[in-house]
Amino acid sequence: MRIALVALSARATPGGFPARRSGHQHRDRSLLVNHYLLIAGVLGGTGVAAGAFGAHALQASVSLERIDIWETAAQYHLIHAAAILALALYSQAGESRWRLPMMGFTAGVLLFSFSLYALVLTDITQLAMITPIGGLLLMLSWLLVAIKAFK
Repeated sequence: MRIALVALSARATPGGFPARRSGHQHRDRSLLVNHYLLIAGVLGGTGVAAGAFGAHALQASVSLERIDIWETAAQYHLIHAAAILALALYSQAGESRWRLPMMGFTAGVLLFSFSLYALVLTDITQLAMITPIGGLLLMLSWLLVAIKAFK
């Protein structure tokens, strides 16, 4: 009876062989994926809010040059939220190799877009020195995606 229960409870692949992952690793992967799905959702929502704020509330209070900066920040914000979402969803299929690019995209958006938002809102030009660091993280993350696609 015990052997039959063990056999029934074993996770099997379509070929009938037991799955290679243990339940603990699967649970850890799900937590990681859920973490990045949460990040993608928060960044996506805040990106839409930032775009709407720039299109409606900022028009009367800042110059056209600053509006362009805000729009660039919001565009990069949303693009990389979508990239994190795509990688997180792909990771559910068993690909944990996308963790570093997702971390880089997250940090890159925070440094790139949010430094530009702060620059527009406060007019503190020194904040623009943070922006290239975020941009570099975004570029490196895209390179990591390309490199890891071949592994």
